[in-house]
Amino acid sequence: MAEITVEQMTRVYSPEEKQAFASAEDELRERGLLVNGDTAVKNAQTIFNYFEGHRNVPATVENIRAVVKAYVDHLTWVSQTAKDFQKLDNAEIGLVHKWFEQGSGRLLISDGEQGRENTINLLNYCRKVGGVDWHNLSKGLEVLNPTMSLGANAPQLHWKSVTPSSGFTNRTGLPNHAEKPQPEPEKEQTRQYIHGRLNHAWKDPNAPTAPVQVDPNEGGGWRQVCEALAKDGSHADQNELSQVMSRARAEGKSWLDTYSLMQAVKRDRAGYRSFDRKGL
Repeated sequence: MAEITVEQMTRVYSPEEKQAFASAEDELRERGLLVNGDTAVKNAQTIFNYFEGHRNVPATVENIRAVVKAYVDHLTWVSQTAKDFQKLDNAEIGLVHKWFEQGSGRLLISDGEQGRENTINLLNYCRKVGGVDWHNLSKGLEVLNPTMSLGANAPQLHWKSVTPSSGFTNRTGLPNHAEKPQPEPEKEQTRQYIHGRLNHAWKDPNAPTAPVQVDPNEGGGWRQVCEALAKDGSHADQNELSQVMSRARAEGKSWLDTYSLMQAVKRDRAGYRSFDRKGL
């Protein structure tokens, strides 16, 4: 932690407590607290002052976290987002990060400033719709999708850049390294006539071109959302959702329509399990 003079630290800390401060510094830096520079000295002073005045409280990583949470408004952070993130409930943060790793949130950024913004926006959404749980987090993934019409000031989510430059080559979203590289296309002939004969390979650079048709549903992450949804839930759920996705795409449905079908199946499965638990 930032440099504090011996005169300012009258309490003698054990080697374990000194190690706790070092470990806490790495964690607090990751959470957005300024731990380097002149401003960081004031942050360190605020934290040390608590332990100087409460000598019966051991300086453990857990207690340092508690002090930072209690004095969050008296400390300087790298951004308002980092400050707001520190005020969140640790158990709820843990649930969101588990959902980032194992649920539909695999394609969202989970660390750094954008990860903190994702966590804050998802938790705020969950509180508005009834509580922080797995289902509402997955629902928030749909509602806060940047392709939705939420208004200019509506919060949105930050997505990972998961598409390689050569595009997806298999269902997992990873490049297929077994695929042989394609040869570069031959250079187009730039001469209309060669030796007095018409060059059929020549293309008029001034000729009008047909407009490129772009499916609006292919962008905005809908394919990635469908693939993430197909990996959510039990093995039986994943198998059924994967079959629904494959069948819908084979029938020519857009990724947006495919996602709607998959969500309908998932809701039906959830309703069936709820009925089954209640019994007849």
